[in-house]
Amino acid sequence: MTHTNGIPYRRATSGGAVGLDVQVITSHASDIGVDIDSWDFNIFTMNPDTVLVDMATAVFTTHNLFTVFNINVTDFTDWARLVSKSYFSNPYHNVLHATEVLQAMHFFIMQNGRKFFSDLYLLAAFFAAIVHDLEHPGVNNNFLVATMDDLAVTYNGLSVLENFHVCRAFKLLFSLNNNWVQKCLTKSQFFEFHSIVTQLVLSTDMARHVETISHVSSRLAGGASMLTTSANKAEVLLLLQVFIKSSDIANSCRPWPVCERWALQVTNEFCMQGDQERQLKLPVSPFMDRNSLRVPKCQSAFIEFVLQPLVELLVKLVPTTQVCLENLHSNLAEWKRRLGEDEARASQAQLQTH
Repeated sequence: MTHTNGIPYRRATSGGAVGLDVQVITSHASDIGVDIDSWDFNIFTMNPDTVLVDMATAVFTTHNLFTVFNINVTDFTDWARLVSKSYFSNPYHNVLHATEVLQAMHFFIMQNGRKFFSDLYLLAAFFAAIVHDLEHPGVNNNFLVATMDDLAVTYNGLSVLENFHVCRAFKLLFSLNNNWVQKCLTKSQFFEFHSIVTQLVLSTDMARHVETISHVSSRLAGGASMLTTSANKAEVLLLLQVFIKSSDIANSCRPWPVCERWALQVTNEFCMQGDQERQLKLPVSPFMDRNSLRVPKCQSAFIEFVLQPLVELLVKLVPTTQVCLENLHSNLAEWKRRLGEDEARASQAQLQTH
């Protein structure tokens, strides 16, 4: 059976990785210069020109996905390079962010012992992490809706960017002569894969943040098994949604140097949106006005009221992720210390003017 692009869906379900020798793949995965299994991983030490290809190859090798799905490694790396080039050079929503989210997904899955995850779910989870912000324009959904951007009209103002990222990811995939996903899955597997990827990427919409946390928290509070004795597909998907949401915003849980650098870069991107809003005579969004924004105050609020409830939930689900919560507390304390210094300087300056 073939898709309209003429590429056949996979028929067989066995075989090994093709395109490169398995030993070559394994050697490449171990030579990228970072420990992909460590939460202390620092994305900024990697080569920005090859970072996504290197990390994707390492993760897929670690989880044996090249062999399990008979993936042509040359096709895969060609696709990963194209994805990498399709990320724009935004201060925050860029290829480094996508790669860090992929590493975080790998970390959380490994901390969970890979329990409950079929190979197809792993394939979809890592694919979703790789493409979750593809072609991000550097502004948020609210901006697109407020300016009646074509994307907001196309997606009716609902999870605009997240729908766009999924759409672009699969359009890019189907534009290739060597569509490695289609070639390695049966038709029924592909439809399930597409559904999983879509639901995972859509779950990164911050408009769904409270809903997801409340849903999982209520299950835990109600004494539901939540992947302790059962593993139905709905629960597996819910756990992966917690993982990708955590991966997407957990740079504030990294060691302080990484946390601080990402905070400055996201602030830069936010202020660039605020500048556009001011130019268009729109209300400048909260935390995006470079004339009044204070980074320690913004970061303290984000960590305390948005990120911390999610990470606490993550630790309940996977206790071995405790390092994330420990770093969160340490980084929050540092931001609050800096906020106190800022406020003291402001008070001193005010006294000097009187």
